[in-house]
Amino acid sequence: MSHEKLAPRRLAAVVLLPFGLAYFLSYGLRNINALIANTLMTELEIGASQLGLLTGVLFLAMAVVQLPLGIALDRYGPRRVQSVLLLFVMAGSLITSMASSISGLLAGRILIGIGTSTCLMAGLKAIVMSAPQHSIARANGILIMLGASGAVAVTAPADGLMAIFGWRGLFQFAAILAIAIAALIIMVTPERHQSDTHRPSSPVKLSTIYADPRFQALAPLSALTIGASWSLQGLWAGPWLTHVSELDHASVVKYLLVIGIALALAAAGLGWITDRLKARGCDREIVLVAIAAASLTAMVVLVLQLPVSPVIPWSVIAVAGAATTVSYAILPGYFAVSMSARANAALNLLHLLTAFGVQAAIGTFIDQWPKTNGHPPAEAYQAALGCVAVLQALALTWFVVARRRCSVPVLTVRHPLLRVLAPVPLPSRLSAYDLALTRFVEHLGAARAQGGQWRRAALSAAMLCLMLTGLVGMVNTRDAVPYLVGTENARTAHAFLDRSFGRN
Repeated sequence: MSHEKLAPRRLAAVVLLPFGLAYFLSYGLRNINALIANTLMTELEIGASQLGLLTGVLFLAMAVVQLPLGIALDRYGPRRVQSVLLLFVMAGSLITSMASSISGLLAGRILIGIGTSTCLMAGLKAIVMSAPQHSIARANGILIMLGASGAVAVTAPADGLMAIFGWRGLFQFAAILAIAIAALIIMVTPERHQSDTHRPSSPVKLSTIYADPRFQALAPLSALTIGASWSLQGLWAGPWLTHVSELDHASVVKYLLVIGIALALAAAGLGWITDRLKARGCDREIVLVAIAAASLTAMVVLVLQLPVSPVIPWSVIAVAGAATTVSYAILPGYFAVSMSARANAALNLLHLLTAFGVQAAIGTFIDQWPKTNGHPPAEAYQAALGCVAVLQALALTWFVVARRRCSVPVLTVRHPLLRVLAPVPLPSRLSAYDLALTRFVEHLGAARAQGGQWRRAALSAAMLCLMLTGLVGMVNTRDAVPYLVGTENARTAHAFLDRSFGRN
């Protein structure tokens, strides 16, 4: 593709449309299992652990090939790389449509993951190469909105197609769509200039990025907030609405549609809102913390089964998946421009691995409960989501503590005495100032060590409180009374609880 910047209409026609459709297909295939989960579990006799592995392996495949394919994007350009990878999507979709066992579904899902691994990166790179500098952010927002619309497509529209062609017909339609988008990219997207095509790419080194204290503070919160959102909204929202909220299929599809629309709107507006707040002096980190806190609150509402329509907390959890726009906007403040792409890749790698881990772990966790009426009980889903909430709360606490540690200026005492690397006997001719300085440094080190111990104790206490809160929410109060007051007083205690809460 040449370096010539395109006019807005041409940019929309030859860049945003083809690459937006590719990202749309990627998002739809990522989330389609939330719609067909119950069908797969019934028709192919797949358990929750197998379903979690099946859905999460797509993220694992994306993570494994992301870095080498990112180098290929720099070397050969988004037009060539994405059009070839869409052939993997076509093959994976066809294999999935013909699969009769979990192994066939896994093979198809892995190929789909490889084929969709660069849909976002290819679109972003094509925009940078073709759009004027002042319109890149707006074009990025449009691309992400088009992709998030795929989450809307795999609700009511896909359910209508599934009623006619079945779930296998959906994947056959995805295969046709993949080959059509590949042809569109080849036909309308301009080729890169030859001199840029074979430019050697710089080696990708992540050790410096991962060792940065600011990245270490940000990464757990971003990965657990965004990765968990992708995992939950992409699979477990459907089974939760069916087995915990006890909704019929039509209501589940309607709720998934609302959740998908909320995600698409958030993807379009979250970056704009963040930039406006930044212009008014609000750090982008605060926006990410607010999103994580809202997602955590939504999980607690679901775990405790508070009297709120489930579509509201699930929409909040889905919106947290669009926080990539905030996280990627934070990184340029930590690293030089020359390292920005590698920093984005390092963080996105953690997003994908977390999404895989959460999906697989939830499925394994849920399978530990015996089935009732042919499906896992509601308590299994509540306990699994409670564990995710605890992890996200720990990441949020770690971010606050670590960011404060990074922002507090560290006292550096420059004195010849402090350059001694190993403890040696102090010479008797030290002045009173040197002795006082030595004692001060010793006390300062002890104070820092004690402060670290108190922070670890506070973190452990917070985790214990969250775990106890989740357990209290899942335990039936009437069943716990005999253990608290004794069997002989249980009848009196039950009567007191009934009067207190107005129960008959």
